[in-house]
Order: sequence, then C-alpha cells, then structure tokens
Amino acid sequence: MVKMIKIVFFVLCYLATILSAAGGGFKLSLIHRYSVFPIDMTSPIMPTNHGSILLVNISIGEPPLPQLLVMDTGSDLTWVQCPNCNGCHDAIHPTYDPAKSSTFLSKYCNGKDEVCPFQISYVDGAGSSGTLATEKFTFASSDDGIVELPNATFGCATTVKEDILQSNGMLGLSRTAESMFFGSKNLSRFSYCIGNISDPIYKYNKLIVGDGAIIQGDLLPMRPYDVEQNNYFVKLDGISVGKNETNSSNTIYALIDCGTTYTYLVKDLLDVLKKEVNKWILLPEYHYEDYLCYHGDMRRDLTNFPTIKLSLGGKGASLKPDVEGAFFPLLSEEAFCLAFEDAEKSGGDNIIGIKAQQYHNFGFDLEKWTVSFESIDCQLLETL
Repeated sequence: MVKMIKIVFFVLCYLATILSAAGGGFKLSLIHRYSVFPIDMTSPIMPTNHGSILLVNISIGEPPLPQLLVMDTGSDLTWVQCPNCNGCHDAIHPTYDPAKSSTFLSKYCNGKDEVCPFQISYVDGAGSSGTLATEKFTFASSDDGIVELPNATFGCATTVKEDILQSNGMLGLSRTAESMFFGSKNLSRFSYCIGNISDPIYKYNKLIVGDGAIIQGDLLPMRPYDVEQNNYFVKLDGISVGKNETNSSNTIYALIDCGTTYTYLVKDLLDVLKKEVNKWILLPEYHYEDYLCYHGDMRRDLTNFPTIKLSLGGKGASLKPDVEGAFFPLLSEEAFCLAFEDAEKSGGDNIIGIKAQQYHNFGFDLEKWTVSFESIDCQLLETL
C-alpha cells in the first residue's frame, strides 16, 4: 500500500494534471514542466503577408498569454512587445504586460543593480530594443498536452522599428547564450516543415523543438561553429538551371534562414542565374525595382521551365525550388519576377529564404552541428 501511494504521488508530480468540467465529464490536460519531464515542444506555423513571414503561436507568463511570434532561424533572441512601447503596433493577440505575470523576473548585468538592455537590428532595417528578463513560456506538446519552459531568457521590447505584421514579436532559433531554447536548456534539436506558404488553409506546417525533431533526408555539416557567427550556414557549391551548372569559384556558404523571404546570392552566381533564366523565358521583360521580371502569368508561362538547383554541402545534395519557390507574381500586374536577389542587400551573405524552402522539412542537430533537409508533403510527417 505504501508502495502504491508512492507510485501514485510520483505519477501526479510527473504529469501534473489539470481536471476541468467539460461537456458533462472531465477533460484531462497534461502539463509537462521541462525541468522534470523533457518532451517535444510544437507549434503550427502560419504564413502571413502572402507567405513572406512565418508565425508561430506560443504563450508567455503566468497566467499564460497567447502570442504570435515571427519564426526566425537567423536570430538568436526571442522578444515580445511590452507596454508603453515606442513604434509598437496592434497585433492579433494582446500585448504582454510583465506587471500582470507572476513568473516575470528582470535580468541584471554582472550582479549590478541595472537591468540588462538589449538592442537587435535586422538586415531589412527592422529591429527592437528594451530590457532582458526571464519568463515562463508555454508550448503545445507532441502528446496533445502542454510544455512549460520556465526561466527562459527573452527581450521585453520598449522600442520597435518597422512593422512585423500581425505579430507580437520574434522567436529566435539560432544558437547563443541568450537563446530561449539553446542557451541553457539543454535542448539541441529542432525541425520545421513548410508546404505552400501562399496557401492559407494548409494546416500541416509545423515547428518541433526537442528530441522528436525530424532529422532525415540529406544530412550536411554546417560551417564550423563560432560564437561570433552562430547561425546555420552550409557550403554552397554552385547553382544550375536545367543541365547548365556553375560551380562557386571560392568556398562560400549560405545561411538557412526562415526569417527571410527570398534567396540571396553573391553577384557572380546571381548573374549566371539571370543569364540562364533569360535563355528559357522568351517574354517581354517587366521593370520592377531591380528584380528580373517578365510580362506574363507565372503558372501559365513557366509550365516547362527547367529545374533550378542549389548544390549544397559538398556532398552532392541539392535544394530544388519549384516555380513557386523560384519566382513570385506581382499581384497588381500580369507579371512575375525571379525570387533571387543580390547578396549585397543582405549584408554580403548568401541566404536561402523561405520561398526556396517550401515543400521541405529542415532538421537541425546542434550537438552534431548538422542540418538535414528533405522534399516532402508535411502531411506525411503527421504519422511519424
């Protein structure tokens, strides 16, 4: 009997259940507190603004307040808008107020009586600043319960530059000491799968953080880790259109970035790509900013367009964006443009953006410092 009581007590502590009356019965929800029971954290991914931004839904504080955050593998710090914010904007969910949360703690620098500041800037001119703190974040779990991630570092933004459409802030997924997931939480794997980012009803886009992250397909080493260069770069060997391939003359790398819309290439590769595209598309050019554009309908006129291939990792692996990943339509005109830009606009880095990542699952193993990718319908991963 004593043994049974101990077992029951252990199970109750282990699972931490909540019972609530629902529909004449009881609904059982599982709450996993990360420090006790590590389990996968998940979130549906919601494309917005014609697929240019990916949003994830999480909650912050106690009581938990839902927030929509921009998912970004090119950023390390997670931040949310806080009250009395200069330049902040209305979002779908209410603004987080630390004064209303029992789990908020300011973060102090070097033991001083001074709250740590933060300031972060993005290549497109957006950014935010404010103070660092710790807070409890709540995620859906892989077993249809919830996962509580306590004492996670984040930024409480009091100034925001540029509108981050419909969102409350940013979910940073790169690896640094300030990373909410990968700084001190002993988490080392995550994956995300995205389908057609222009389809608002596709429901299988998903982020997974934890041991259940899906690591499969082509497995590539990332550029050696450096505390100053902690993002997810893979070797970019070359590019081809159809059978015409051009290899990089030097060793160069490309950033896997789900927070960037288009793909950026160094000028010599971009010039080759544009030249090859022009050989295949025999339509009048359309002038729009500095993109390569054409008069016509993307889906109608590119039916027989050859495959664009980005050769990666030095191991024969290649990312092959389809027409929707390589071009974008101009919605106000009957015209379309190549979704590749000059890397000078991105600070000189080659970047593989989310348009080129459509219909793929990407998996990151931060212990082995590898990235995997696989062309797949995300719905097929629901059964794994």
